[in-house]
Amino acid sequence: CDSLIFNKAARTCQIIAQAYSDTSVFFIQEAAAAFLQKAHENDVLSRKYLIVSPGNLDGKRNQNSLVLLDRSIFVESSQRDVTQSVVEALDGTFITAGDLLVVTVQDWAGYGWFLVSFHGDSNGLSTQPVLAAACDVARSRYPGQR
Repeated sequence: CDSLIFNKAARTCQIIAQAYSDTSVFFIQEAAAAFLQKAHENDVLSRKYLIVSPGNLDGKRNQNSLVLLDRSIFVESSQRDVTQSVVEALDGTFITAGDLLVVTVQDWAGYGWFLVSFHGDSNGLSTQPVLAAACDVARSRYPGQR
C-alpha cells in the first residue's frame, strides 16, 4: 500500500525503467507534474527516453498526457509538439490543459510518426471528436506519417 501512496512517481519511474526497458514508445495519461520531474531525474529514463510533455502542463489538476520516445529509435531534434493544430481543429472544445499531447517525430530509418496521447474526463464523449480531429490533422498536414 505504501508503494501506491509514498514515492509513487519515483516508484513508477523505477518500474518503467526496469520492467519495460524494451518498450519504444510510452503513452502516459493523467500524469502529475511530480511524475514528469521524477522521470527527468531518473538516470535510466532520462538517458534512454526523450520525455515529451505538453506545453500547457497542468500542475494543478495533475492530469497530463506525456509521451516517452526511445532515443535509439527516434531522432530527438526532429520532435515537434503539434498539439495546437488539433486544438484548433476542435475549436478549443472537448479538452482542457494537459489532456492532449500530439507529437511528430522521425525515426532513425527516416519514417515520420504522428503520435497522440490523450485522456479526457468526459465519460468517453470527447474521445471520438478528438480522435477525428487528430486524424484529420494527420491526413491534411502530415501526410505519409505513420
